[in-house]
Amino acid sequence: MQADAHAWGAANRVAFDAGKEHFCILHRADCFGENFKLLGTILDPKLLMEDEIRRIRKKAGPKIKAILGTRGYYSTGAMIQQFKSHVLCLLEASAGAIFHASQSHLDSLDRMQSHFVEALGLTENEAFLSFNLAPLKLRRDIAVLGLLHRVQLGEVHPDFQNLFPRENRPQVATRHAARRHGKQFQEISGSSHYFNHSVFGATKVYNVMPTYAVNVGDVGSFQSMLTKDARFQCKIGATNWIRMYCCRARSF
Repeated sequence: MQADAHAWGAANRVAFDAGKEHFCILHRADCFGENFKLLGTILDPKLLMEDEIRRIRKKAGPKIKAILGTRGYYSTGAMIQQFKSHVLCLLEASAGAIFHASQSHLDSLDRMQSHFVEALGLTENEAFLSFNLAPLKLRRDIAVLGLLHRVQLGEVHPDFQNLFPRENRPQVATRHAARRHGKQFQEISGSSHYFNHSVFGATKVYNVMPTYAVNVGDVGSFQSMLTKDARFQCKIGATNWIRMYCCRARSF
């Protein structure tokens, strides 16, 4: 394939930049090649995403420290607004790419926001209910479900949409099927937890979303509904509200 690409370039007087060529095999056990960047995200051949998460922490850490250094001059609300403007965008820039990473790697990111919230004298519940700063775990899950809803609405490239085929078979009338809406994705279970904890695994969560949510015609309103439901669960003291949309924490 590489040779064909070069042959096409020679025939069409196109010279390829050798510095941007990289041969890599993506595989958990039998990988080959070095890390490479794709759309600003560092990918490693094993897809552990450890280096990308380390890069995010390295960029976000000094900003958090700088913002906390101004605590004596700003209100709590203003401090959180600074965090949302300058740090949250860094912590979430690669959310889809790191979604499948091990929980220990993701926890290292989550602790950065938890440390900031605790430094302001708040709990995660207070930060969410009073200042609309949801925990990163919850925000990642809602972001990925928003992506799947965009697929469901047909607002993505056809090649991308083909990665998530719809379930066209009629459902058998059972109590299990009664929980499900009429816009189902095909559920495919992979051989590794990396696959099952990825966006593909999140289709199982989407398939049991409330009907009123999946019938919404735009992604923003869909995610707002999920956030509203999570806020209600937080307010009534539900124990697992942070992971209520997590494909790692639910049985289906």
